[in-house]
Amino acid sequence: MRFLGASGKMGFGRPIIKEFYIGGNFTTANGTTVNRIVKIEKDGTVTALGSGMNGTVYDIITDSSGNVYAAGSFTTAGGNSANRIAKWDGSSWSSLGSGMNNYILSIIFDSAGNLYATGNFTTAGGVTARKIAMWDGSSWSALGSGLSSSRAVGRDLAIDSSDNLYMTGNFGSGGGGGTLGGIAANNIGKWNGSSWSALSSGLNRAGRHCMFDSSGTLWVSGNFFSAGGVSTNNRVATWNGSSFSGVGSGSANGDCLEMVFDSSGNAYVAGPFTTMGSITANYVAKWDGSSWSALSSGMGSNPGAAGLAIDTDDNIYAGGYWTTLGDGSTANYTSQWNGTAWSSWINMNDSVEFITVVEK
Repeated sequence: MRFLGASGKMGFGRPIIKEFYIGGNFTTANGTTVNRIVKIEKDGTVTALGSGMNGTVYDIITDSSGNVYAAGSFTTAGGNSANRIAKWDGSSWSSLGSGMNNYILSIIFDSAGNLYATGNFTTAGGVTARKIAMWDGSSWSALGSGLSSSRAVGRDLAIDSSDNLYMTGNFGSGGGGGTLGGIAANNIGKWNGSSWSALSSGLNRAGRHCMFDSSGTLWVSGNFFSAGGVSTNNRVATWNGSSFSGVGSGSANGDCLEMVFDSSGNAYVAGPFTTMGSITANYVAKWDGSSWSALSSGMGSNPGAAGLAIDTDDNIYAGGYWTTLGDGSTANYTSQWNGTAWSSWINMNDSVEFITVVEK
């Protein structure tokens, strides 16, 4: 999905140690039993994290001490009770309080080490927290009144350099209905530490992913085709702090679910599309600041891309539901792009939801 610095979902610099964490529905990786979460060393060595989880892992982050946090739909981690979120300290899993009463889709740290989670839950640690909550290291708390609609879901989180939190998902008009913190906010909103606010008129349909680039611009992708009243038919938009802009002309014929940036600032998006802008692009496309392009022949069968990550050498790692690449070669749920061609990467026995690269 992106590479992790010490406390967030995106880092910059030139680290030298590289390892990967992958989450999803799989139970084996390269033939080793791992149960829905796995660590992959730079040399390809597969390492199980204890006995893993009993349900899907949707997101993974690390803290400044190297602890790994996983979130999803599971209720046990390492055989111990852990409701939808758990911490791996290098040798064992532990719960974060009593966890959530329904699934988590995204987690992120702020600069103080507070962890934020969003998804489809209504309680966190036994406290009412409607689809968004914060863990301060010892207890869970709500962020205002959260999402009011039972149909609303928070899908992804991003944090800016001032520790403002941004959430996108299905809520408000064109989404799951209701309000965010008691205000009208359509599929995207901002938390400043004490209250929620809308970003202009928001998105006309659900947002699926949000993240900041190195210049501090917020990028959002999903299945919307309008953001702040501006046409975004490629289902990708940018927010400069006061208004939205579309990214390129033309349109995508499917949702944009994930996004990463390379060291030159090029953006890569993934999802169940076969066209992006005016070109054919099978499930992954690149934006260079002026135009869209395909990454060779992309992915083949069962193409939904759920996980996308990039390392500081600009290699791209993708995970999802496919078992072949666009050229017909076998790739069981993960693949790697070296700048020129796609190749099979780690062989899973079921779908991948998330990939991250940890470099330090």
